[in-house]
Amino acid sequence: MNKLTEIVINQDVFKALAEGETLEYFDNESHPSQGWVNIEQRAWFACEFSLSRFTFRKIVKGIAFGDCVVPEPVREILEPDDTYYLVSLSSPGLCVARFWTGDMHDVLCLERGLIHKTKENCVLTSLAILGLLN
Repeated sequence: MNKLTEIVINQDVFKALAEGETLEYFDNESHPSQGWVNIEQRAWFACEFSLSRFTFRKIVKGIAFGDCVVPEPVREILEPDDTYYLVSLSSPGLCVARFWTGDMHDVLCLERGLIHKTKENCVLTSLAILGLLN
């Protein structure tokens, strides 16, 4: 698995930690030469940080398409009526928004790794696939 990162807006830090996300922080003042540090490596950190002093980023699992790394597709069955984005190389926007019904089409697309929860991740995957084909 390759590592992607996504900068987390400071007010979302506690929410991300509560949801079990893996976060890294960067000390903008005292130790910038230390680079990015995984919060799990510093258990005390979650209780003692100043939001203005640190920058945070979330670790996002990714997959490689040639030289490109894109966010991992959805791997688990969604809830009924959840919106998802389906890789669609023939569509002008390179993806199609759909609602999960759990039908055979939904399950097949899930098994093939073509479903994403965000439009942005879906488009990145489509572009990576097109890059491999060209």
